[in-house]
Amino acid sequence: GDLCMSDVMHGPAVRAKDGRKRKTYLIALIDDATRVILYAAFAFSEKTTAFMEVFKQAILRRGIPMRL
Repeated sequence: GDLCMSDVMHGPAVRAKDGRKRKTYLIALIDDATRVILYAAFAFSEKTTAFMEVFKQAILRRGIPMRL
């Protein structure tokens, strides 16, 4: 819990509810020392709003990191 790192990876294209194919992104938060995945999720963007939802879930599950 001393240092939490984030990473974004391009994911597969999937069909959205409107039927169009959309690109996805895998957003993950990783503990630097242990390499434990604190939380990861696919999103349709890599913008701050998508990151904040992943960050929120990581905090709820693993607690607040010392550094990000």
